[in-house]
Amino acid sequence: MNIRKAIHDAYCINLRSNADLNPELQTKRLSIEKRLIELNKQLKTEMRNKQRIEQLLAYKPAQARADSSAKTNVNDVICRQVEAGKVIAAVESLPGVQKSWVKWCYAPTLNDDVMQLVSIKERVKATKKEVKSLTRQSSRECKQGAKYKHINRCIAEGAYKKAKQLNTKAKSKSDELEQLMSRYHNTLDNLGVPDVIMQYFYWHILVELNRQPTRKKPEQVVNRIKGLVPYWVTNYKHYINTQQWLFKDVDLYKVVGGDKRNYRATYKSWQLLVHDLCSDLDESALPEINLKLRSKSA
Repeated sequence: MNIRKAIHDAYCINLRSNADLNPELQTKRLSIEKRLIELNKQLKTEMRNKQRIEQLLAYKPAQARADSSAKTNVNDVICRQVEAGKVIAAVESLPGVQKSWVKWCYAPTLNDDVMQLVSIKERVKATKKEVKSLTRQSSRECKQGAKYKHINRCIAEGAYKKAKQLNTKAKSKSDELEQLMSRYHNTLDNLGVPDVIMQYFYWHILVELNRQPTRKKPEQVVNRIKGLVPYWVTNYKHYINTQQWLFKDVDLYKVVGGDKRNYRATYKSWQLLVHDLCSDLDESALPEINLKLRSKSA
């Protein structure tokens, strides 16, 4: 039994049931489905875990079925809801940190900051590529115009006119890129990691800092380590669900304003510690849920 998939499916069923009773939630659910479909189109050449994509896209509103005349098998629906209830009860019975971790890491939500971040990141990447291409084309047309300036005036004017159009389009795309980057950084500032999870990691980092026999680290470095924790934790969540890192090391260098060598010397060991703590949470929570489900089935 894939306990991670069981948790995701259980909370997905619960989310559907709640949305059916609330028009606002239903509207949000429709927008999430649209966003997931768009994200699938953008990432289908890069995502290696096709099974995970199918799970996300399987989350569809009940009214979006192609055949509205098809009869719903009520018994199957009831059975799925009962099984989902067992999984949710097992998760809710966990201690505070473990419960928050499992729900944040594996349960779908109506406002998924990570999915929004991935979508914006891909749009930023595509827009940067488009701006670069337009600038290159404009430069090429300018060279063409300069080449024919004294040979063929018509060709030269046509090239300059095209270069101007390309520059205008490139400027428009640059403005769009600036807005996207602003949205991207705003989303980074609010990655949605629950406070109880953050406090758990901060406490372990403090313990490790006090345990180290070397000289005390500067307060600025300690604050940067704390600032990197949401990135590391979110990175783990994204990798465990998609088999891809959301943030590469080069993205993390920019967060601390350092270079590759400085990051590896100062922060890499703390990144590995946080990932180990994430694994420890998984290893303590998931088997416990599995055990409770087995005991209920027996």
